[in-house]
Amino acid sequence: MKKIMSIKIEKQHDNDADLSYLGEFHNGDRKPFDLEPVEERIGGWYATLWFTPARHWPHDPKSWNHVSQEDKEKVIKQYGSLKKADWTYAREDRQRLIDYYRDEWWMIGIIIEVKVGISDDGKNWGILDIQESLGGIESDAGKEHFDEVIKDLKHGAIYKLKEIGFTEEEITVALAAASATGLED
Repeated sequence: MKKIMSIKIEKQHDNDADLSYLGEFHNGDRKPFDLEPVEERIGGWYATLWFTPARHWPHDPKSWNHVSQEDKEKVIKQYGSLKKADWTYAREDRQRLIDYYRDEWWMIGIIIEVKVGISDDGKNWGILDIQESLGGIESDAGKEHFDEVIKDLKHGAIYKLKEIGFTEEEITVALAAASATGLED
């Protein structure tokens, strides 16, 4: 026999998230495509940190191949050229990373944990843990994005529960009773 003991949905800080999609700060010699430096206080000292963009700079016209001509024209109208848009986007990534290091936003992980009890006699129970998770979500992504991620993770958990023989009704009842933590932030 088996039963769904609990379902927990949790939002946590993701301290191991990969931020390389924004670029990186480094000290030392300037690299060819670095943007202007940032003076940051590290401990009791000020350090000059260069920013190397991960995307947008240097400008590569091929990076715009996936964009419709109509959208390119809108970007050109707003920024003056695709090259100027890329420069602006690279600087926005730089500011985004600065804001991250100043704790103005952070990375989040969402975890759905299902505990399934399994027993031969109904008295002695073993626990099977089922987890679905996604990390690397920007904390200011918005409620709609978080709701969509949770929905996708629930689908993964439902699939696994059906694979081990639970009915749609059993799963629906368990999901209705699911506890959520950290989601109100």
